[in-house]
Order: sequence, then C-alpha cells, then structure tokens
Amino acid sequence: MQLFPGRNAYLLVLIVAVVDAIWLAFSNVSFAGSELVLLSVQVVFVIVLSTVIERRTFSSPTMERLSGRLVHFMQGIAFLLAAWVSLRILNQASMWFDLPYTDRLLIHWDGFLPVDWHSYFRFVQLNPGVQLVLDYSYTSLSMVSFVGFVLLVWIGDMKRARYFMETFMVVAIVCTAIGVFLPAKGAVATYFGDVSSIAHFKTVPGVYAIDALNQMRSGLPHTLHIGAMPGLTVFPSFHTAAGIVLAISFWRTSFFPAVLAYTVVMIAATPVFGAHYFIDLIAGTIVACLICAAFAFMPFYKGLFARRDAEEDWEPAREGAVSF
Repeated sequence: MQLFPGRNAYLLVLIVAVVDAIWLAFSNVSFAGSELVLLSVQVVFVIVLSTVIERRTFSSPTMERLSGRLVHFMQGIAFLLAAWVSLRILNQASMWFDLPYTDRLLIHWDGFLPVDWHSYFRFVQLNPGVQLVLDYSYTSLSMVSFVGFVLLVWIGDMKRARYFMETFMVVAIVCTAIGVFLPAKGAVATYFGDVSSIAHFKTVPGVYAIDALNQMRSGLPHTLHIGAMPGLTVFPSFHTAAGIVLAISFWRTSFFPAVLAYTVVMIAATPVFGAHYFIDLIAGTIVACLICAAFAFMPFYKGLFARRDAEEDWEPAREGAVSF
C-alpha cells in the first residue's frame, strides 16, 4: 500500500506518540481513555476503508482518478488526526517542567524591535471591527489549514498536499522543542496582571491557555481531553509558523493571494489574541521558512514551486525515494 504522506512521516508520528506514552506513564497526567479508543477506531477505520478503495479498479479513467484522490484524502485525514493529537499531547508535556518563566527575556528582546506592544493592543482594543476580524482569523487557523489540505487534494496536487502536511508537523515539533526552554505566560497576562481590568473585548484575549499552563506546571494530577488542550508554547509563535507554512504551500497557485491575505491577518492577530510578543512572530517566521526551504530542496520536492499546473496528477514516489 502506498502511504500518503510518506512512510517516514508516519514514523515520526509514531515516535511522537511513543514519547507521549512514556511521559504519560511516568507523570501524574493521564489521557481520557475513551477518547483515545474512539480516536484510534476512527483512524483505523479510515485507513482500512482507504485500502479497500485503493484496491478496487474502475473502468472509467475519471472514476479511477477520483478514487485515487479519495484514497489520498482519507489517508491524509487519518494522518492528520493521529498527528494532531500526538502533537497536542507533546505540547502539554513540554510545559510539565517547572522552568522559570522567560517573559522578561522576551520583553527585553522585544525592546530591540521598532514596534510597541501596548500601542498595538490599544489599537485593537478600541476598534471593534478590527478586533472582530482578527479574533476570527486567529481562532480559525485549524479550520483554514484543514480546508487548505482538502483544496490541494481536490485540485489533484498531491505533492503539495504532502509537502504541507510534512512541513506542518516538523514545524510543530521544532516550535514545541524550543518552547520547552523558554516557557512564558504571554504578553497579556504579564503586562496586565489582573486581566479583569481589560475592557472593550467580548472575552479577555490571550489568556485562554493560562489555566492549562498553571495546571501542567503545578505537578498536580489531572486528565487531558482532546478538545481541551490549548497550545502552551509562546516562543516561537506556532500560529505564525503555521500560517507561513500554509502560505508557502500555495505559492504559485491561483489560490496564493487569498491564502497570503488570510495569513497576514491571522499573524496580525497573534500579539493580542495569542498574547505573543513580537519577537515570537519573528522566531516563528524563521523556523517555518528554514524548514520549508529545507524540504523544498529535497530531491522529492525539487521543482515543486516552479510548476504552475496544479491539476497535474501526482505520481507516487518510487520505493526509497520518499521525501521525508
């Protein structure tokens, strides 16, 4: 069976899952068993169904092509489900170590940049229309990323879809690994302290992860739930890095202008709704660009962004020629 994305990508998910399992076994943190079983059943079901479809033959070339895209779509969904949960647990584990907060250091680094966080926050605070757009763009990243994957599969550009999934996962792992050594509460909680004094917002922005962060660092036993694992890494900004990955994946396609516009707005939301310092955005951009460039120079992806025909059918890589 031809796996989508490559075998090494699945191996990386397995490695992350093993790290998660070891951490859960030796920490006082547990994962909701019923949720894990349900997720596993879903992943296995999707993979089995995709295998059944893959082994069928169709007389019509159009149906054969559509069935191929459906197989890759389903395999991609299984991969994304397993990767998303594994990475979320890894991110929670990264804040289990009670290292000193580094907000003062991040503020110091911010001081070298020609932007003022407080002025930007006040601008967003006093402009309801801007606030609404930024809030929606920030919270919609997961949905937009999924739609981006679906769109790449739908137009038949499987190599771009694979590039997107692989770079996205590696960027997430690198951001999480760096964040282990630079834990932070974030700009909103650090600058304001008592966030109840913040007015003109429907809900106080940038503090949605504080309770989860404190709970993880407290060492007290608790249970993780799939839908309640907010991102805990401040530096680098994963939202920024993910947006860059999304935009680069659509480079030289007709959808790039719209994706780029979304990415710019979403990144503009991160200082307020993600409570990020501006230095976090720069770090996230650097991480994403370096990893995306490294993948783009791999033999499997050589020439990917030079092509302009997004409708070109994807041909599976030869054995041993996988990209990642």
